[in-house]
Amino acid sequence: MKLKTSMFALAVGAVVVAACAVAAPAVKNYYCKYCGLKSSSIASLTSSKCQRHPDGAQKGRHEPAL
Repeated sequence: MKLKTSMFALAVGAVVVAACAVAAPAVKNYYCKYCGLKSSSIASLTSSKCQRHPDGAQKGRHEPAL
């Protein structure tokens, strides 16, 4: 009986972990904190220069608003 209880607890624990992994939403868009430009990845957002950067237009790159 002890073995069946342990296996049941293990199976229930695996289901709970799987449910938590599915429930976490993924970020789909990233925005520049200076100008609001939207991008699907941080790499593509920060690869170009920002028109409203505090150092001046085109003087710095977009920065993600995390």
